[in-house]
Amino acid sequence: MLKDTRIRILVFFIYTLTVLIVRDQRLSYILLPLFTVIYILYPDGRMRTGWIPVTMLIATTFLGNLLFHSGKVIFETGPVTITDRGMDLAVLRSMRVAGLIVGAKVLTITTPVESVLNALKSIFHPLQRIGIRTDAFFETARMSIRILPGIRALAREEFSRRTMSSPNGSLYGKILAGTGLILPIMIKVIREPEMLIPREEDSLSMNEEDQKEKGRAD
Repeated sequence: MLKDTRIRILVFFIYTLTVLIVRDQRLSYILLPLFTVIYILYPDGRMRTGWIPVTMLIATTFLGNLLFHSGKVIFETGPVTITDRGMDLAVLRSMRVAGLIVGAKVLTITTPVESVLNALKSIFHPLQRIGIRTDAFFETARMSIRILPGIRALAREEFSRRTMSSPNGSLYGKILAGTGLILPIMIKVIREPEMLIPREEDSLSMNEEDQKEKGRAD
């Protein structure tokens, strides 16, 4: 299992380098819609989780590179001018962002995070010999990932309690309740991190909940 995970990480690393060094414009015009189709039609619904920030990131990258470039004008209206150079840069850089997102999603969907951490820990373990504490870093990362479901459950519970007890059910009131959770949750994580580590039965129920969310996303 560890060897298989190492191979997947190596493939992802090579894939990432390939996406970042691609400079062929014709290829980028092909890959951008291809990555978009994969993101939309991938059978596992977890691929599309967080689609709003992903869409905003890619759209911002595209628009941020589309304007204010010299070159042959292909579209002009009022103060907005789009050149062939701007279009090429927008497509190329958006393709890179989309490709990295799709690749990272595929890796995390097909490989458990715990396995990825174990593989990375074994890969970087030789650095321990020169005093770089890589093992401690990955153990901290493992612990952080394990308490994330507990933090999410605690945040949901506290948010529900505060919104139910508050007479103000407006959007502004909910925003205040949400922002007011940050400090108490941080204090609890620092004081009692072991309370947030899920027991085996809790992990099973969380897996069932994740399966339901996956089914709704599908």
